[in-house]
Parts: sequence; structure tokens; C-alpha cells
Amino acid sequence: MEKYIFVFAWNPLLSLAEAVSYFRTRNIKFKLEEYISNTAIFSFEKSINQSEVISWLGGTLKIGELILTAKQADLVEELDKITAYSDADKFKYGISMFGAHGDVAVFELLRQFFKKRFKEERTKAQYKGFSAARKKLQHALAEQQKLDLEFLAVLDGEDVHFGKVLAASELDERRKRDKKRPVQRPSLSISPRLSEILINLSGAQKGQHLLDPFCGIGTILSEALVKRINITGVDIDRNVVSGAKGNLKWLVKQYNLSPKLIKQLVQGDTKQLGKLVAENSIDAVATEPDLGPVLRKLPMIREAQRTISYVEDLYLKTLKEVKKALRCGGKIAITAPRIKAQGGKLSIDMKKIARRAGLVVVHPLEGVLEAKMPFVDARRRHKVEREIWILEKLLQPRTSSGNKTR
Repeated sequence: MEKYIFVFAWNPLLSLAEAVSYFRTRNIKFKLEEYISNTAIFSFEKSINQSEVISWLGGTLKIGELILTAKQADLVEELDKITAYSDADKFKYGISMFGAHGDVAVFELLRQFFKKRFKEERTKAQYKGFSAARKKLQHALAEQQKLDLEFLAVLDGEDVHFGKVLAASELDERRKRDKKRPVQRPSLSISPRLSEILINLSGAQKGQHLLDPFCGIGTILSEALVKRINITGVDIDRNVVSGAKGNLKWLVKQYNLSPKLIKQLVQGDTKQLGKLVAENSIDAVATEPDLGPVLRKLPMIREAQRTISYVEDLYLKTLKEVKKALRCGGKIAITAPRIKAQGGKLSIDMKKIARRAGLVVVHPLEGVLEAKMPFVDARRRHKVEREIWILEKLLQPRTSSGNKTR
């Protein structure tokens, strides 16, 4: 069994669900060994192509090889048994720690061990990172320093899972796709990272056909296009569709992509999607619909209720149409609003909406980890949080017992 450490970004549980969805979609046999803080340790029957995997995953910052697991008291002894940590005579290295915070002693132990070890080996090893007091080497710093070797240590009680980074997310490329595209709409656009996560939760693969029925200026479509997924986008706003066309044209040129991957990009009402997209022509759907008005302050409960009522009607009518376009077994990864109001938070009843639309809610972590649905993407300053749901068009209708039939 091959074991790897995955280091997740801002939303570990959602990022874990994305990774699991990626593996299952490709029939990669895996087992979740540990889920600790913002890391996970997976075992695989066969080694994985780390660079390819991380190029797909929006929520994973780093993938590392798990070298050993040891008790803190035995860590130096176990580390000393490793014959070589680098074949180079000259390199920059750093240490990143995750898991239990505040354990400066383990960080300092690792730092001193490698300082001594590389000195004994007479290698020109230059340590780059923070002091023991700060501890974790941030991904941005590791990228900036252009490290040749980065060690990972995940603290789990008395255990230390130790490894080294094999692949890291290309943050500069993601920033470029976000900040350099010709048309911007920062207050209303979904982030490239969340777009990638939705694409993987939808199960879309290279060569398949993905639909975004609320495409906006094309952020989700752009991330799908980079992955060589055929795309169709729809939006009710003609100016927004024009902006999406400009952004996709720019992206095709920047990444030398085939314009034939862009199947359709049209202005239209998603509540009448059947007039625009053929039945059973779509493999997967990833989208962020209208989440309601941009809020500058917490609304009164009645105002929030009116927004929820509007959104529920929009989602139901849209999902009924999306179901017609989606092939059997296809999935929909979709965001929904959770509104902070004066008196509490309000959400749409997605399970009821899915049922009425002839879809079912699926949990990507089922059989892997107990976790509540939906996943939530929340920022403290935001008045509207995102719920992330995954829906599926079943191969066959429900049985009388209510269970899915496959």
C-alpha cells in the first residue's frame, strides 16, 4: 500500500470530499487512514500520479509521501534510520507542521535533527522557514522560496506522521486565471478554487460535457476548460454572457486550448433550459445560481424569508430543467444561500427541492467519514454563506423502500 499526506486549504472537510469524489470518479481504490485538522492520510493499492492529482484538486495545497509514523519520544531514532533524504549536494529545505498547534518542541526537534544530519553529510543544505515560535511554513512562503525539499509533520496526539512534499498546487496559475482575465466581477463571482471543487464534486472528467446554467463571467467554465472538459454555459444576462465569451477566448489563447471544447455559451432563461440544451446531453453540472441580493447589513427576518422564497422557486424550476439535460447517473454540484438575518440563519430546503425535481441528495463522504451535509463555505464578514450540495439523477427510480437502485 502506498500512503500519502494531503494538506488541505481553507475548508478541510469540503476539500476532503473533493478528493474522495476525484478518486471514486476514476475508480482509484483508496482508504482514508487519518483525518487530522487540515490534513488527511490516504493509502492506495497503487502509487498515484501526484502532479496530475493536484492539478485537478482545488482544495488541496500539497501532496506528500508518508515516510514514517512514530511516537514523539521515538521520532529522532526513527528518522535516523532513513538512509537519505536528498540526493542533491546543494538544496533549500523547509519544515511544515500540521495537527496539534502549539507543540513547538516537535518542530524544534525536527529543525535541529536536520541541521545536524545535513552537516554530518557535508551537504550545502540551506534551511528556509519561520522560527520555532511560528512553526508552520506557509504554502505561499514555500512557493516564494522555491524550496527543493519540504518536509511535512502531522501531529496526532503522541504520534507524528512524517513525510516530504511531492507535489504542490500552482497558486500563481490560479491567480493568473482569476486576476488577469479581461472581464472582472469580483463582488459576484465564485472563486477559481471553489469552482474546481464543484467540478470534482460533480464527477466531471476530461472529455466529458459539463453544464453551468448560471455561468456568469465563466469562472467555473474556465476551470473546466483548463481540464479539457467540454463546456456549455447559460446565463440570463446578455452582457454577462458577452463577458464570459471574452474570458474564455483569452483563456484559450493563454493555455493553447481547443476552442472546440466550448460547445455552447448562450443567453437564456435556465427555467426554460430545455429550449437551449438537448435532453441527456450533459455528463455533469457545476454551478452557483443566484444567491439573492448582495447584503451590506443583516436583513430583518421577513426580508430574508422573501429572498429564500424567491431562491427556492428559482432552484426548483431550474433543477427540473437541468434534470432533463443531465444523463442518468450524472451529478449536480450546486451552491445555495444560507442567509444571516437578525434573529438567525435561513436556508432553502434543498432536500425537498431535490425530491420535487426528481433528484436525490448524495453524500460524497458516505462510507468514508461521518459528516453532516451540506458543506458550508463561510466567511465571517459575509452576510450570505454558501451551502454546497451534491444531487444525482438516478439510473432508476426509487424502490418502494426509498433506497437508491443502481
